[in-house]
Amino acid sequence: MTSSSATPSTVERRCYYVGLPSQPQLVARTSTTPWIEPWGPHPTVPPKVLRPVGPHPLDKIWEDTLAAAVVKYLSAHVDWTSVDPARIGYEDSDSFPVILWVGVNPGSVSTEKGLEVVHGCKAILAEHGIHDVDVEMRESAVVLQGRLFPPADLFDSLARFKEPFSTTLGLSIARGDTPRCEGTGGFYFIDPQRPGQLFLATVRHLVFHPDTTENERYEAQSDDPEQLIDVILFGDAALKRALDDIKGDKENSELVLGSLKRIPGRSVWAKKAARKYADLTDMIKEHVELYSEVAREWGPPARRTIGHVVCSPPLAFSVGVGKFTEDWAVVQLDGSFDNNNVVGNAIDLGASTGTGHAIPRAQLINFLQPHATSPPFKYPYDRLLRLFGTIPATEMRNPTSVDENGDPCIVVLKQGSSSGLTIGRLNTITSVCRHHLKGVDSAPTRELAVYPHSSTSGAFSEAGDSGSLVMDGRGRAAGMLTGSAGKTDATDCSYLSPMEFLLERLASNGHKPRIVFTAADLKALLV
Repeated sequence: MTSSSATPSTVERRCYYVGLPSQPQLVARTSTTPWIEPWGPHPTVPPKVLRPVGPHPLDKIWEDTLAAAVVKYLSAHVDWTSVDPARIGYEDSDSFPVILWVGVNPGSVSTEKGLEVVHGCKAILAEHGIHDVDVEMRESAVVLQGRLFPPADLFDSLARFKEPFSTTLGLSIARGDTPRCEGTGGFYFIDPQRPGQLFLATVRHLVFHPDTTENERYEAQSDDPEQLIDVILFGDAALKRALDDIKGDKENSELVLGSLKRIPGRSVWAKKAARKYADLTDMIKEHVELYSEVAREWGPPARRTIGHVVCSPPLAFSVGVGKFTEDWAVVQLDGSFDNNNVVGNAIDLGASTGTGHAIPRAQLINFLQPHATSPPFKYPYDRLLRLFGTIPATEMRNPTSVDENGDPCIVVLKQGSSSGLTIGRLNTITSVCRHHLKGVDSAPTRELAVYPHSSTSGAFSEAGDSGSLVMDGRGRAAGMLTGSAGKTDATDCSYLSPMEFLLERLASNGHKPRIVFTAADLKALLV
């Protein structure tokens, strides 16, 4: 059975986006390409993936004129949430047509109305000379995704368990009086105007949630601890998750230990079993010591305080020339944060993913060096991918690197407190989003979008990852994660504010952020 753009069948609406993390429901589309319904004893639907737009006539007019025209039309007809230019196709196919991908609040638009609106958008594209781009509408909500160890030793058997407690990027943080609302620390910076201090940037909506606080500028006015807004390492759920991981691995080791005990002494495996038994015994002891230390030192929220909020402008939309979202706050790290263990801004490439396992080294190298013409990626000896600068806005729009198919693409990665280390593809054209806060829709605002790397890589981010710094394999920052779009808790599009925009806004608010620094630089300022 096939269906086209006339009226999608129930199965097509449900299965059209199989392969995407949230598998959103199709509402309507302008394409007349038939969709073939799976059939047979074991029906399967080939997975679809999202790809950056890359070179296309759309990128020459989208930012200045076309985006505004599409948004104006959508605002008059539907309860839209996002407009994401993307290439969408089957993963094993060579065909990835450019699609104007419109998100609407789930259940708000009928198929009939959806068909009317997508064809209206298609007409606007044609009026601007764009005839090879189809429009698809899906159900999707836009949401705003809350003493340390040094980075673990290269040969530390507990490295992945210590990583959440280290000073590398991806710190799980929360406001002290709301430990159930978790996010991610974005990036450290030092400020020559404020010697002796180390700062951490994150998203505003983590420390001033828009549904529970007034949207007003905040500046710390007092050194009185009672008047300050504390920031703690780990929300309640993140701490429990970290402790459970340590406990679970210890219990697995104990099960293996029990099996080794049952190997006969004269068995050919006896010598190897004895060595393994000794190693596991030592590892279990290390697990017990780490669990005890974490539970003792980080249990009560008061023991987890790492600093306090010093500055945060109101959450604002369509800010500046780029019309981006302004969603940031600055945390001053205090004496409880061990600056001696800070190595600068660095992502631990050995960190766990959302599945609890690290990305294999060879696979990660292939991700970051996907093509024969790609610059060589050398896996750091200490696993730490250090920040060396920012990706210029011109390069994000016109990438000089390519993906495995030779198409222009910047592959990026991030370490978030929820989903861990993930890989994605940075889009070349901005998305337009509309947030729903306290019952009121925000003004349309621009976001950089990151799409999942593949149908099997999982979402690039999930709730709790807001604030994560997004970098490429050369150690250049693309931006800070602010939110996402998807039908469910899973995320199809992850959104970020560009790093150049953030640094500009920090400067306009009295900071001179220096994001590339070493431990030696920090110590010199702390003298």
